[in-house]
Amino acid sequence: PEGIDPAAMEETRQLVGEKFATITGYFLEDAARYLQEIEHGISGQTQSNYVAAAHTLKSSARQFGLIK
Repeated sequence: PEGIDPAAMEETRQLVGEKFATITGYFLEDAARYLQEIEHGISGQTQSNYVAAAHTLKSSARQFGLIK
């Protein structure tokens, strides 16, 4: 699918082995929190550093082959 690098996802799967599903779950939990922080920062609801949250989310997503 567009926006997914299957080779990067497989590399992560190979690296973490049987813990892939658990780590993916952690990623999804963290992603939801980062997205909320970004949304609040952009809307001016908080003074949080949403740029750092966006960078962390982007970096983590790349580990799972999410490139767009």
